[in-house]
Amino acid sequence: MPKWFLSAILLCLSCLSAPAADVDQERAALKAVLALDQATNPDTEAIASALKKIISDPSIDSLSESERHAAYLLYASALFDSKDYSAARPYAERASASPLADNDDWDLRLRTDFYLHDYIDAARPITEIAQQWPEKLADYYDHSFFTVVSAVQDDPKSAETALSLLQALHAAKWKPENPFDTADFLWLSLAARLLDQGLTDGAKIVAADIHTPYALVEMKADNRFDMIVRSNPDNFDIKRAFDDVIAQIRAESEKAPDKLEGINVLANLLRAENRSQEALSVVDQALAHWKSKPDFFSDAGEKLNWIIDTRANVLFDLGRNSEAFAAMTDAASHDEDGKKNVSQAINLADAYNTFGRPKDALTAVSALDFKSGSTYGSMALEAARACAYFQLGDVANLARSVDYLKVHRTDGTGAYMSALLCLGKVDDVAHEMIARLDDIEGRVQMLIDLQDDLSNPILSEQEKASRATWLSARNRPDVTAAIAKVGKVNSIPVRYISF
Repeated sequence: MPKWFLSAILLCLSCLSAPAADVDQERAALKAVLALDQATNPDTEAIASALKKIISDPSIDSLSESERHAAYLLYASALFDSKDYSAARPYAERASASPLADNDDWDLRLRTDFYLHDYIDAARPITEIAQQWPEKLADYYDHSFFTVVSAVQDDPKSAETALSLLQALHAAKWKPENPFDTADFLWLSLAARLLDQGLTDGAKIVAADIHTPYALVEMKADNRFDMIVRSNPDNFDIKRAFDDVIAQIRAESEKAPDKLEGINVLANLLRAENRSQEALSVVDQALAHWKSKPDFFSDAGEKLNWIIDTRANVLFDLGRNSEAFAAMTDAASHDEDGKKNVSQAINLADAYNTFGRPKDALTAVSALDFKSGSTYGSMALEAARACAYFQLGDVANLARSVDYLKVHRTDGTGAYMSALLCLGKVDDVAHEMIARLDDIEGRVQMLIDLQDDLSNPILSEQEKASRATWLSARNRPDVTAAIAKVGKVNSIPVRYISF
């Protein structure tokens, strides 16, 4: 047992009042559990078994608050240590509900939620920790917060939970430990929610902390932010924001030369400004360093495949397609998080589809099995297949893929849109644009996508066709009306690069 449990129990046993006989038995049992916990190698199973009897005894209600709190906390911990997370959770909840609960109670509840993948409930302990012990936020991975925020934002029933969580994180001045990541899109969501409630002053304060270029693009496009944009127009100079963030990422990358992630982020930012030749130099220098000293980059196991993938995209930008396909095939050959590389295999299929090679696209993903994969991954895979079947004129398989995409649309709206564009479905693209504009969460990304960005210097025939479909849908009267209701289309001096 962790030693902080011992402290909690010692505290509760030092302030006992004169009990009845049955309460004496409860306290004696609790002392016995403490003795078990003090052993050199505590028997977790025996501790859990003893605590189960204590907690199930009706006389527990006669114990003091501190005694009950200690019992619930210790029992939840014993079950957690035994990896019985489902059984541990209700007792972690009881412990955290106590007025005596501290950071350890909420930490246990949060960790239990993560093991159960209950990211909606996890928002509560994160909120409490941010409000009461903000310094403890540094004990958790950045990804944990992004995962929970995404979950509550996607859940229509969790709007108030999402608002409380975002407010707590912002008030705690939380920022990712990773210098190549940003919390700006969390603050963008928070500012929008505050504006929706008429809390303009609060939204202004939050908006002042947003500097990421694409977040600024969305704010300029979203009618809700008009007053904020007008009050400080210099803050919304997109080209200057890009130049600033490029300088920032370059500096952070120089401070962490062993990180491929910083180099990858920098290369993609350069691509956004159509500085692809410069991006290629940055990537090639890093890969040459890796080849000469394979152990130099500390994140090569996670990021090598992605920087090779970026190199492929840069080569496509420059019209060097044969080299690009070779690089993308190389990226797909590297493991992803120690497993079969699904993401790059799908990216390779998408690239083949883009350049009119549907048979190669299907081959690239033929070995993928998504029975246990993510729902978004399944959508991305099916979108790649649908595009290939369309180009091959395979009506039967295309129909099956399209049916899947329609049924699971909300699992991957981006993948769904990509498939519709490949198929040239103007009406369906228009319908999807309107649906996402009407969705308070989907609107943010949709407005970014709708902007007139800097053109890719070299487009394939398929890309030109998809672009024509996109513009035809965007220019329909019903879509322009839907856009005008919530936002506007601006010209931005950069390309939109998703990375």
